[in-house]
Amino acid sequence: MNARQDDVTVVGAGIVAIACAIRLTTPPKQMWDDTLLRVSPALVAFATLLLLFMSSFILVTEIMKCS
Repeated sequence: MNARQDDVTVVGAGIVAIACAIRLTTPPKQMWDDTLLRVSPALVAFATLLLLFMSSFILVTEIMKCS
C-alpha cells in the first residue's frame, strides 16, 4: 500500500470511531425518549383519575339504562 491509501484508511477509521462515539438516533426516537423523560407523576395521577372517572360514568349510565 502506498502512503495515500494509508492516509485514507486512517481518516476512514477516525470517522468510524467518531460515528460510534456519538449516539446516532433518528428524530422520532429522540422525540419518544424526550416524551418519556418529561412525564411527571402529577400527570400520571391525573390521567389515572380521569380514566377511573370515565369508566365509572360509563358503568353508571349503562346500569341506569338497563333498569
